[in-house]
Amino acid sequence: MNGMDSINGIVNHPVVPSRPGTVRRLGAIVSLAACRRFGCAVLLGGSVSSSFAATSVDANFNPNVNNEVRASAILSDGKVLIGGAFTTVGGTSQNYLARLNSDGSLDQDWNVTINGNGYVEDIYVQSNGAILIGGSFTNVSGLTRHYVARLVISGDDYAVDGAFSDSGLNNAVVAIGAQSFGSEIRPIVGGLFSNSGHRLLARLSSSGVIDSTFSADVAGGSVNALAVASDNTTYLGGNFTTVTGTSRNNAGWVDTNGYQITGPEFTANPDGYVDSIAIFQSGEILLGGEFTTVHGSAITNVAKVDNYGVVLDDLQKAGPNGTIQAIKVISNKYVIGGGFNSIGNTARTNLARLNSDRTVDTAFTGVTMVGGEVQTMSLFSNGDILIGGTFTNVNGLTRNRIARIVP
Repeated sequence: MNGMDSINGIVNHPVVPSRPGTVRRLGAIVSLAACRRFGCAVLLGGSVSSSFAATSVDANFNPNVNNEVRASAILSDGKVLIGGAFTTVGGTSQNYLARLNSDGSLDQDWNVTINGNGYVEDIYVQSNGAILIGGSFTNVSGLTRHYVARLVISGDDYAVDGAFSDSGLNNAVVAIGAQSFGSEIRPIVGGLFSNSGHRLLARLSSSGVIDSTFSADVAGGSVNALAVASDNTTYLGGNFTTVTGTSRNNAGWVDTNGYQITGPEFTANPDGYVDSIAIFQSGEILLGGEFTTVHGSAITNVAKVDNYGVVLDDLQKAGPNGTIQAIKVISNKYVIGGGFNSIGNTARTNLARLNSDRTVDTAFTGVTMVGGEVQTMSLFSNGDILIGGTFTNVNGLTRNRIARIVP
């Protein structure tokens, strides 16, 4: 592999080398045995009850999506926004981005369209209600938008924000976050782009162009996951080797202006890629992906670390036996989704809840799943969990690539 596929000089579906025998394709790992998406976690605002157990699937919520669901968000009115590689929802043509009603039916009033063959890889809802979407697309609703676009209320529904111009990024966006400066919100984007001085990680101004005052520059393959703390510290994960000139393998952090933070030095250095990041309420950082060591300690696929990158988990407790692609924090516990079938001696298929000490929460009994993995999760206000990915059956019910898990 040369690192990317291109047609007539235009990057279509970039490929980033990963470990031997696999390649990273935009939003996916393509191997001899399986295709796994490298996902990201987005922390949504609001509080969600942690007193639930995933024991059933909503029998009425069945959107029936024909291809991967890679991104999701719950909107303030309870509707669901999904993105991915699909072209139909419930048998109706709908390319790569769709809004669902709360019952799972396709919202026919949604008029934002992705034109061409570009997938949607991430969705981020800003605190002011505007929606950021990222992916491999270059045109949204007839407007040129390279790899990222902002949607705002126009009239009685969402439309592409004309005040948020074309970014100028030269390759796909895989992860989105945002920094806040008073009332101003500036998006942070990670992905596969290689703009000079802004490789793989960039901040955009509130008008959509690359913010030259943000100095981060990441070398390697891709930034797959972002999490922004309340002080605008930005945590990043992916498949890379340096952050702003400092050696950082696959996980790092930068300050408000994109510089490396000194004292403490964040040296988690997972030995494999990181696909998801979340921040605990107490400030610890959760890393998920496919790795076997963090900060030199043997730990598999999910780890909680401090601001130095030192593992805080009990190393005697076994981790999931497959990749973690999404993490959601709920109070002092967290839900993980990905491609695994056990955590230590406890059977769990692609979805589990862990206690703060990394033990399996046995009150959350999990689900059975067939056909693929969990690539994205979002939380409803009542505690239900939306899962999306490549699966086709959950708890014996046909659920093509999306399901609602009920307490």
